Amino acid sequence: STPLPARSIPPPTCHSMQCIRLASVASVYQSLLRIWPVGRLGLPPCRRLANGDADLPSTLLRGEGKGEQRISRILSRAGVCSRREAEKRMHEGRVLVNGKQIVDPGAKAKSRDEILFDGRRVEAASRLRVFALYKPVGYIVENVRAARAGPPSAFRFLEQLADTDSSLPQHIAAIGRLDVSSEGLLLFTTSGLLKRFLELPSSAIPRTYRVRVRGRVSVDALKRMSRGVVIDGERFRGVEATVDGTTAARAHTWMTMTLREGKYREIRRLIYHLCDGAQVARLLRISYGPVRLWANAKPGNIRELSQSEVRDIVNALDASWRRRAAQTVSADDAPTRDSSAQPRSRKPRRSPTRPRSDT
Repeated sequence: STPLPARSIPPPTCHSMQCIRLASVASVYQSLLRIWPVGRLGLPPCRRLANGDADLPSTLLRGEGKGEQRISRILSRAGVCSRREAEKRMHEGRVLVNGKQIVDPGAKAKSRDEILFDGRRVEAASRLRVFALYKPVGYIVENVRAARAGPPSAFRFLEQLADTDSSLPQHIAAIGRLDVSSEGLLLFTTSGLLKRFLELPSSAIPRTYRVRVRGRVSVDALKRMSRGVVIDGERFRGVEATVDGTTAARAHTWMTMTLREGKYREIRRLIYHLCDGAQVARLLRISYGPVRLWANAKPGNIRELSQSEVRDIVNALDASWRRRAAQTVSADDAPTRDSSAQPRSRKPRRSPTRPRSDT
């Protein structure tokens, strides 16, 4: 008989070996959690992304550091363009550092280096700038550079401000959004880092609104708002809501609502879902964190916040992250249930032959 040809036998791929590897990784992760309780939620972004600094206010309020930083970050903080746009411009060869063309998006430079963008010298950002706008109804929060059909952009008010302020950076980002039918306080900043931290739901920065509802709002609706609800499979956190009064004919109800999450059309969806299909007649944002809509403000008015007001924003953000980290540590240090304790008594299991009661 002719012997069968020898075949190469692949190495065994045992499913149990994969389980062992996963178990070892999980055990290492659990060990890290015991050493570093905050690791369960990860470092707060203000600690993780702020270039390794332990103090968020000093990171955001200072200018560029003395060490090496990504050129895209330097251009972004200088207000030239966003980081992604800066990386594209570098790839196109429009950035020079000390007379040398830079095409690597990950290239770094120092603050003392001479950086040219399209032949113009880029000055490092000296301070963090924040602007407050009373956004009128009928404007969208979208940075529209080219002419397009549709509602006008709220960035037009910044362009008007640039006519009187030559030092205004070209790249300014809006913090959060207001839909076209909403009005009130809208913040802009030259720092993408500050924008990201203020918009994160985990930062829990309060945003307060004055709301006029067509109809009446029940006490039960207020309680459900405070506890949080699920609408169309989406979870909404608790909202601080109070009724301030009603109009003479009781056709409209004025409310004050404070959010800490800021989901898409959150207030309108909550009112519609919890108040029997009621509609929001007017929505006015009066504060964002420690910044409030200033007195005698009119739609379209814009002003730059003082450095003390900017510091209040950063300090409020830093306090929010410290409070969250402290709550995480206290939750990890909470006593666990003693395994030697007597188990809780359970109700006797219903007999399978006994019919269930219909009452």
